[in-house]
Amino acid sequence: MGQGLSLHIGLNSVDASKYNGWPGTLAGCVNDANSMQAIAVAQGFTPTQLITEAATADAILTAIGQAARALKSGDTFLISYSGHGGRVPDPTGDSPDGMDDTWVAYDRMVLGHELYNMWSQFQSGVRIEVYSDSCHSGTVIRDLIVTNNLPFLSAPTSMPLRGVSRRGNDRAAQAFNTVYAAAITQERAVRDGPEKLAPVFGRSIPSELALQLYNSNLQAYAARQWATARGEPTATVILISGCQDNQVSQDGERNGLFTEKLLNVWNSGAFTGNLPQFHKAIVALMPATQTPNYFSVGPDDAAFTAARPLTPVTAAGTGDTSQQPATQQTAPAITGPGSVQRGAQPPTFQVTTGSNRYYAVELAADPALFGDSNARQSSNFYASWNDSDAQARMTDPSYTLSSAAWDALSPNDKLYYRVLSTSSADPQSWDNYMVSVTDGDAAAAAPSFSVLASDTSTDTTEAGAQDTAVTA
Repeated sequence: MGQGLSLHIGLNSVDASKYNGWPGTLAGCVNDANSMQAIAVAQGFTPTQLITEAATADAILTAIGQAARALKSGDTFLISYSGHGGRVPDPTGDSPDGMDDTWVAYDRMVLGHELYNMWSQFQSGVRIEVYSDSCHSGTVIRDLIVTNNLPFLSAPTSMPLRGVSRRGNDRAAQAFNTVYAAAITQERAVRDGPEKLAPVFGRSIPSELALQLYNSNLQAYAARQWATARGEPTATVILISGCQDNQVSQDGERNGLFTEKLLNVWNSGAFTGNLPQFHKAIVALMPATQTPNYFSVGPDDAAFTAARPLTPVTAAGTGDTSQQPATQQTAPAITGPGSVQRGAQPPTFQVTTGSNRYYAVELAADPALFGDSNARQSSNFYASWNDSDAQARMTDPSYTLSSAAWDALSPNDKLYYRVLSTSSADPQSWDNYMVSVTDGDAAAAAPSFSVLASDTSTDTTEAGAQDTAVTA
């Protein structure tokens, strides 16, 4: 097994003198760093920790650079960051929407550009595993912003922003006037509106302040953004973030919400799945308003993807085998009818749970809905795990859709389905989570059945409905 180094960053506050009087007070970030370091030590990593005052921008970048010098092909670097995240304009034009994600260090913001440039300093074959429990963190490991379903990008505003420099290209100028103005409006609406959640604190530097700091220190920030990398990364970096680029990560009294759910899934080391399965299991416990992202840069590394999370990767890519069971994990599978008559009794499915004991079933009018929680409605999506009238965890190999769910879904002409399995009977836990068809494969591989008009004979065959089981 290769060498494993880890870096754990947690900031419960920042230097207010560097942030125009804003202290950036949070509650759970230091606990997050401590929790992640405890896991890393138990898994065989040699840790470094930077807490609040010690977590300056230079200290963070230096620690990453030192790891880059020490690690060689086959080694693993684990990074956890817990603190505020932000977004600033990108004058280089590298980012599609002209914005650069940031980590809010103790004395200044660390730019996504800077982090991306650090990865190129690692040798080929190094595996870098990043966890960022911060706002706007969906792609913070590189200078790329994903803007799908970003509400304030669809309605440009003419609100002028005072004191904004016009240096840089048109893309950056547009970002100043549209993205930031609308983001500020949205933040004020949430902060002052009737639906505000007073006890919940997001880990996001206010957009107004981020812009002020960027503009007042434009020369320094722009120089870092224009600094060229040594080349495209030859190490592989996998990020599991606390939320999407357009979302806010919630803080908590003990841990951040993302880290809390991560710890639940890890289950004191009982989790034995791979990195994508770890991400999916965490997502299953999160609200739709905060959806952790899975994102990578650098070359594809099948061994890394298949490895156990939070564990130094072996040369074979299976993680530390002393920490894993010898048995092969088997994904669940589900079969169902080829077609069902509208107005007939609800369809019945046959389930094989695989390595896990318990399962839940999902049906969707569009396979994209398996991965898009924002577009789900009762008329186009059903999940037994989210049905108060259904048993959240089932073991019976025969599953019949509830009458209420069938009444809501039967107006659709076609329905896709899949099965999710877990080793835990607790509806709030998705230990050892696996799925028969992944979100990305659902369009091509999810089984389906036609819903026929009531005057059409019903085909109850199961031909072609067998699901090919794959891990999440």
